Amino acid sequence: RQSGCIAAKGQGGPRPPESFEPAGMAAGRVLTGDAAWEVMQRAIAAHEAIPTYTCANPADLMSALEAGRATGRAICVRFDLDTVRFMAGSALDNTSGHASQLGAAVGAHMLQLLAPAYGVPVLCHTVAKRSTLAYLDGLLEIDREAVKASGAPVFSSHGLDLAADPLEQNAAVCAEYLAKLAPLGIPFEVRAPSENGETELLARLSKPGHRIITRGSTFDVYGLSATERNIKVLVYSATSVDQQYLEEANLAVGNRLQLTFSKDSLRLETVPLAAGCFAVSIFYHDDASTEVIISLARLGVRAIALRCPGFNHVDIAKAHECGMTVCRVPSLGHTSSAEHAVSLMTSLNRRLPQAFAKSKTNNFHLNGQLGFDMIGKRVGIVGTGRRGKITAGILKRGFDCEVIAFDPKPDKSVEEMGVRYVELSEIWQTCDIISLHCHLTPDTQHLVNEEALQMMKPGVMLINTSRGGVIDTKALLKAIKCKKVGSAGLDVYEFEKGYFFQNHSGEYIKDDILARLVRLPNVLITPHQGWMTRETMADMATTTVLNIVGISQTGKPPAYGAEGLSTEVSTPMNEELADFARYRKASTAFGGASPKGCMSTEDVSMSPMAEVKGDTKVAMFSSQPYDQEWFNRTNAQFGGKIEFIHHAPRLGVDTASLAAGAFAVCIFVNDDCSTPVVEALHAVGIKMIALRCAGFNNVDLKRAQELGIIVARVPAYSPHAVAEHAVSLMLTCARHIPMSWQRARAGDFSLEGKMAFELRGKKVGVVGTGLIGSIAAKILKLGFECDVLAYDVCENPKVAAPPPEGLGCRYVSLDEIWSTCDALTLHSPLLPATHHMLGQAAIDKMKKGMVIVNTARGGLIDSKALLNGLKRGIVGAAGLDVYEDESTSFFADLSNEVNEDDVMTRLISFPNVIFTPHQAFFTNEAMAEISKTTVSNINGVAETGEPPKQKGTLDTRVLPA
Repeated sequence: RQSGCIAAKGQGGPRPPESFEPAGMAAGRVLTGDAAWEVMQRAIAAHEAIPTYTCANPADLMSALEAGRATGRAICVRFDLDTVRFMAGSALDNTSGHASQLGAAVGAHMLQLLAPAYGVPVLCHTVAKRSTLAYLDGLLEIDREAVKASGAPVFSSHGLDLAADPLEQNAAVCAEYLAKLAPLGIPFEVRAPSENGETELLARLSKPGHRIITRGSTFDVYGLSATERNIKVLVYSATSVDQQYLEEANLAVGNRLQLTFSKDSLRLETVPLAAGCFAVSIFYHDDASTEVIISLARLGVRAIALRCPGFNHVDIAKAHECGMTVCRVPSLGHTSSAEHAVSLMTSLNRRLPQAFAKSKTNNFHLNGQLGFDMIGKRVGIVGTGRRGKITAGILKRGFDCEVIAFDPKPDKSVEEMGVRYVELSEIWQTCDIISLHCHLTPDTQHLVNEEALQMMKPGVMLINTSRGGVIDTKALLKAIKCKKVGSAGLDVYEFEKGYFFQNHSGEYIKDDILARLVRLPNVLITPHQGWMTRETMADMATTTVLNIVGISQTGKPPAYGAEGLSTEVSTPMNEELADFARYRKASTAFGGASPKGCMSTEDVSMSPMAEVKGDTKVAMFSSQPYDQEWFNRTNAQFGGKIEFIHHAPRLGVDTASLAAGAFAVCIFVNDDCSTPVVEALHAVGIKMIALRCAGFNNVDLKRAQELGIIVARVPAYSPHAVAEHAVSLMLTCARHIPMSWQRARAGDFSLEGKMAFELRGKKVGVVGTGLIGSIAAKILKLGFECDVLAYDVCENPKVAAPPPEGLGCRYVSLDEIWSTCDALTLHSPLLPATHHMLGQAAIDKMKKGMVIVNTARGGLIDSKALLNGLKRGIVGAAGLDVYEDESTSFFADLSNEVNEDDVMTRLISFPNVIFTPHQAFFTNEAMAEISKTTVSNINGVAETGEPPKQKGTLDTRVLPA
């Protein structure tokens, strides 16, 4: 009633705006009692409704399940005292208290057997007296101790003894109920009374496929035989996450498997753990070599179920010789791995792990954080199978990169995206970023070797989410040390076995190369976690369980997915991938000599340049070394007409006197140009305020105009830089990249706490769809295939229009974004109307686990409300490039000082909050545009009294509204 969805008899409640999918509610699963009530309470808290049906008879129950199947949503089935009695049928006295118990049993059994047939998750609720509720729960809840002892689900009867009642009547009731299930073809077993009612019961149930066993004076109904429910399986290399998802998948098929979990990897010494098992389930680093296979076969193991696609660590021929079936998950985590590859690129580019680590010590300086715009960069994709194809799509359609690719078998659908297939040598020689997505075979072993690395552009970024052996690690380390490779993102490592998936933080790393790599600032290592998302784990667990069940029943695992991919492994890896031999001979097919030796990655355009002193003096406040470098260079390119006088302090009332004798001041986002400061600047003769940023909320424009001071800005420097940074933060939050980076540096390569989620298909809100917001929407919509919802007071036709003219995003209210999105990114200006637009009221409406990104203005978010949302678990993660009181912290190193902002200090302490110090704009391309436009503005005002338009179209002068 609290959720507003308890309906009249036989009819469902109001349809909620979105489907509510309770955690652990697999299709066909039935939850009762406290478990059902807990899910209902969570649904109420999430402002979701679960359609509820009060069923008075079997027809009502069938209708409810049919409705659930039609909508594909969970339902709630409700029994009250009268309807429970009615379900018992006419064979018993309806005034009997026992009739309500038996009625509840009949309804519960119907749900248990019908729900899987309809594929509907069901919450079963009754308001009958406590004894009836206990009986209902007892029939459906698994007796954990019995499961532990025998591996089979046992449903307790809570002491109901049918012998106490007229057996003929009870048998008739049960037979009437079970006979209704016979046309559905659901196999079940009946353990029937051995006395008076047995004949009637057996006669009514003489249907093919039904198993009937007489036993004492009680009966139980099961969907499976005891043999089918006692398939023993040992899961090697099991984590708590493996156990959670495999148990849920097993429950969804009626607990057919008796699962045992071991943290130990499979190797010769741990084979005895599998004694008595029908199957073992293994992962990437388990050893299934010849001797291990023979030892498993001697113990009677009949199947090896891989929880991954790769099988190069399994002796397939020996397994078949020993009569073992080997199965795998043929299509595991392609989207997850592709998104992880892009996450490694963006995290490396924008130095997000370093920003995260520095913020923990109150260091918000931008030194070392300079990145580049992804748009227009040439990216090489090596291997365009499913993962490579998805990666290419994200980069091409979303980020507008120039993508080229190599694969022995070119994919026409990849070419249709505008991706050009080339030889490997062209990728080595011309790409800014190279992403590896190929299988590991003898021909791809050390595909990236010293020769290939010598061919690459200086400063190349190398990403590997395929197999560690594809890269010659020694050659890679050498190339990084001599700055040939500018950065590397590695989700796999050539010698990862024995390290990855384990915590070695209390030990020293014996592998000298790995120990060196994890300490390099431009190397990001994640311990083979690219596949690890909620979506992939559920798929892996379900496929593994179904594979084992299929082998136990028919000797073969079932096909995978809608495409019907084979899950059985019948061919050695090297034979299956014979076509990949072209990788080796293609690596040197492109013309041109290989560059010899290591080259410096220093960009010639970034070489230091002496300061040029012109006639126009400009006092630059909040000046950093990178400002001096860029502005000195640009000033020289424009004839050296300006003499920049650099001041590290911010502009304020106390520092305005430093501008004495200058024609103009050049300021940044946190400089103070309020009324008293403007008046102080006028007093020392300042004629111009040149903003080297787009925002101007820190300037009293009206007072500046009254005093004859011209204000100019940079209206657009790199909207792509900010939009890309927003998506980078979202990816990094979803992928736990900073945690992985820090833990790897300490020798911890475990996967605990790193469960991610895929962006693909998620509902993402974009608040503010101007130039930056529309680019972010494009990356998310076209690249990651998110369901993007937009909000803006002025709708952008390019965002709303259907493809190909626009993005086809739907504009909605802020309330709909707050309440329905999985993630959101803010791109609105800071105005009185938008101040604290994301406050406590907005956070209270959000789905649990919301990811919030802000690269616009800090004041859009009420920081105290955000902190409260994080504590309550409503906000799952936050990526903040701005903060409402950032002026006292950002762009400075305060690591030796006390941060007096208690809210900020508390936010920084959260492992799921990433602070970057207003660096979204900070790319090579943006700095070039900022310095060029600012120098042009100053020269224009000095020579003509007016700043020129940026690129001939955008007004740079700022006037009061």
